[in-house]
Amino acid sequence: LATQSFGDVTLNASGRVSQLWGYNVRNGLTTGLSTTLASPLGPRGSIQLSYDFSDDFFSAQTVGKHRLAADLSFDTGNFYFYTFLSKSLDQDRYNFQGDLSYRFDKRWRIGLTGTHESFLGSEYSDYGAVLAFNLGLREIGISYSKQRNRIGFEILGTPIR
Repeated sequence: LATQSFGDVTLNASGRVSQLWGYNVRNGLTTGLSTTLASPLGPRGSIQLSYDFSDDFFSAQTVGKHRLAADLSFDTGNFYFYTFLSKSLDQDRYNFQGDLSYRFDKRWRIGLTGTHESFLGSEYSDYGAVLAFNLGLREIGISYSKQRNRIGFEILGTPIR
């Protein structure tokens, strides 16, 4: 619907109306609204706050009609931090994720990750570490997951750094 800037702060808002029909879906009109407030945190960080409303059967049953989310990131070149929190306002559901990395040089980095999720009384938590080597557009790494309690070998995607 609109984008408005207030200095470095940007407000985005959008809406949608959809008609669903077909097999394995509940037919009918659905609506949605998203608003996001984003701001830089100095020259190397950012924060984003958002509210989402989605009035369809799938969203109402799984993630809730009303959701708040926040993410925070900071990147100095060698040090990278990212965290994300999402909370449903009408469902017993939340999600927290965090990522912390330190790049020793252009090829090597060590990273720590953590996640905690809750949905209708069930909870899941995991944290881990990775030692990664950059091979151009990809990374290869040795990782550890507390939940799986094992060491693994990974071919990682393109790093966003």
